[in-house]
Amino acid sequence: MDRVTLLLLGMIAIAPCACSAST
Repeated sequence: MDRVTLLLLGMIAIAPCACSAST
């Protein structure tokens, strides 16, 4: 898998967690 794709998937997976944690 591409490094950029892996990073993108990681950001998409972490985004909801970060949003719920910041609120």
